[in-house]
Amino acid sequence: DRQMLHLRHPEMPALMLDDQLDDLRTQADGAAPVWIELTASRIVQPAGASRVEARPDKLVGAWVRCLAAAACGHPADGILIGEGARVDVRCPPRDEATGTLLRLMQAWQEGLGGDHPLPTALRTGLAWLAGGEDKARTAYDGDEGGRSIGEVDEPCLARLFPDFDRLSSAEGFAAATLRLYDSYRQWLDTCTSVQSWGIDDESADSDED
Repeated sequence: DRQMLHLRHPEMPALMLDDQLDDLRTQADGAAPVWIELTASRIVQPAGASRVEARPDKLVGAWVRCLAAAACGHPADGILIGEGARVDVRCPPRDEATGTLLRLMQAWQEGLGGDHPLPTALRTGLAWLAGGEDKARTAYDGDEGGRSIGEVDEPCLARLFPDFDRLSSAEGFAAATLRLYDSYRQWLDTCTSVQSWGIDDESADSDED
């Protein structure tokens, strides 16, 4: 059965999550139910010799779903099946999920209500958090050879932040990046696992779907 998800921000009563968790499957061993998502996209990327890792830009929805399920008392892990790979995702503990989800809800409202979106971007922010300004620059601007497409290719970002220097020097870049993506980075490291049954290195390096 689908599970109803309700979470009201304790300090902002008008801000509330009201949704439902469906597509749940019962497990044979009686464990908590899981949800399964099929996608035609590549959900993994090379991570060194004979290794792959989950693509962060493809798991944001799964992360938020896990947060909502755990925070609302209906924890359900997930299975994403994409091109040549499967990624299993797990819910964080309820208290941790609740705190993270409330921060995201508040950031979402602030981003919609302000004059500008929060000054950060997903792949760029994750690269910056990992301590690599050069990698963050490449993630945003793309590389000189045109092998990878930077996030600046997104029209809204390009209009406000035409290059990495403009984005990283914007007031609040560091705070927004930590606020939105630090918990996500930790979740990727601790709550995901990958199974791959063959992936073409050249296509996996591409930023296309």
